[in-house]
Parts: sequence; C-alpha cells; structure tokens
Amino acid sequence: MEALQILVVSVVFVGVVAGNELVTMRTHYPAAVSRKVSHVLCALIVCIAAQFMSFRLFAIVGAIFLPIMIRFRYRELRSLADRSESSIGEVLFPVGVALAALLPIERKEFVVCVLLMGLSDTAAYAAGKWLKRPTLLFGKTLPGTAAFFLSALAICLAAGMPKTHAAAVAAVGAAVEHFGPYGTDNATVPPLAGLVILLL
Repeated sequence: MEALQILVVSVVFVGVVAGNELVTMRTHYPAAVSRKVSHVLCALIVCIAAQFMSFRLFAIVGAIFLPIMIRFRYRELRSLADRSESSIGEVLFPVGVALAALLPIERKEFVVCVLLMGLSDTAAYAAGKWLKRPTLLFGKTLPGTAAFFLSALAICLAAGMPKTHAAAVAAVGAAVEHFGPYGTDNATVPPLAGLVILLL
C-alpha cells in the first residue's frame, strides 16, 4: 500500500512539472512565474497527500525526486531554468520536504513547514520583485523578508499555534529564507521551522 502511495504521488509530481513545462513552451508564460507555479503546486500536493498517507513517506519521495530534479536541471526545462545560473532551489525542494518528514513532528506541523517553503517563499519572491528596495544580502529585499514573515505568521496562526510560537517560527523562517543564497532556503526552511516547533 505504501509503495502504491509513493508511486501515485511521484506520478502526480512528474505530471505537474511536465504539464507546467508544456504550458510554458506553448505560451508566452514568463519562466519566473512558471517556476513559482510549479513551486506552489508541488508544495500543495505534498500537503494534500499528507492528509491521505503517512507524511513520513515523503522522506522516500524526496530521495526519489532529488536525482530526478538534478536531471531536470541539466536538461534546462524552461519552466524551471530562469534562475539556473544563480539558484539550485528546484533541486533542493525535495530535500527540504524529506528532511521535514524525518523530524518527530505531527502531521499538521509538517504541513506548516511545507507551506512556509511553498507559500511564504513565493510571497517573499513576489514582494521582492514588486518592491525592489531596500536590498539586503544575496539580492534579497526587506519587503520580501517582511512578506515571508507575515505570510508565515498567518499560516502558523491558522494552524492553531499560540501567537508567540507562531511569531517565533515565522521569524526563524524569514531569517533562514533571507540568509539562504542560491535557493538553499528550499532545503533549510522546512526542517529548521520544524526544529523550532519542536523546541517551543
């Protein structure tokens, strides 16, 4: 049963990436937007699938998809390659999911960790592109970091965390995202957010 669940989720992931690539190739869909669409959709798939299967299995799914994403990177898929020279975030996405799945946290907390990577990271990107100043480290912006914090705070509060705990998780997530160059925050935000949840 678990093997079938892993297979189904893996097929869905490949379908999302391939479908998004097809749309990108056939339209004038901006590659940067396309990449973020894949980012958000894959995070949402993880969160939805975690309601129907053990989220621990995403440690295996992540291990399966790491070499697949490396292969995608070197094929330079248009939907993922707009920052191929400056980011390896798409490769590290499954790493972050897998590491979070290995932590001794609850299902709801795992979902929060993945949503911080999928939604809050995207909010930071959008705010940083829209409000480009002031720029801080690694080309990240203060508006982007603020957007991450606020969206992460909203996610944590919606999950039922106490306000102080939600603020702590959001602050750590925002800091990790800001100081994570080359897309490494995709690997670090979920597990570090999970560790903060464990410590609170």
